[in-house]
Amino acid sequence: GEDYPASAKALEQLQRDSGARLLVVVSAAKGQTNKLIAEAKEDFPSDPWAQASAVAKGEDMSAEQLFLACRVAGADAQLISAVDIDLLGWGGDDPFHGHLLGANGDKLKRVTQKALITIIPGYYALDQKRRRRVLLGRGATDLIAVALAGALGTDCLFCKDGGAVYAFDPRRAEPGQRPKCISHLSYDQSHVFTSSGHGFLMPQSLLLAKQQGVALY
Repeated sequence: GEDYPASAKALEQLQRDSGARLLVVVSAAKGQTNKLIAEAKEDFPSDPWAQASAVAKGEDMSAEQLFLACRVAGADAQLISAVDIDLLGWGGDDPFHGHLLGANGDKLKRVTQKALITIIPGYYALDQKRRRRVLLGRGATDLIAVALAGALGTDCLFCKDGGAVYAFDPRRAEPGQRPKCISHLSYDQSHVFTSSGHGFLMPQSLLLAKQQGVALY
């Protein structure tokens, strides 16, 4: 399972060291999305919008668990949702592969001033009528993080399971073979990596970061 107390302590330490307010965009726990997709298709076989809403609960649960862990650790944290910042997407007829439209920058700036650590679920946005959830594709927490960083005019730090970017997938290394750790990539180099199977970031997030001038770490 996810170690939310350890993550909360790491966030609190990062906030103290940087002196900056943090906006944390949270993914579902490992394996949770696949589990929820299977359950949603069984529970709502003919309603893709209900399926999408059920799947999005994975991010909701992770965000809530991290928020509670932050509070237990004594951190000044708050939990917000897409509705608080008008985080909108367009799903058309497919709520599982929507397109991010953006967020209300003024609302985002106001709400993030209310706590040192602000936590929001990733992966989904609201439709334009603000009634239904639109999933933005696998890995879209990356995309939302970049979009919100751009709206705030700040950098974006990714915390991934792999811990680094490698020249190739370490899981495919031959015995005794160690992939080179890559310390720096341009936006274009990163996009080539992700588009060719290095799934460390959602490719669309890199295009958006380049467009908005968001530095990625």
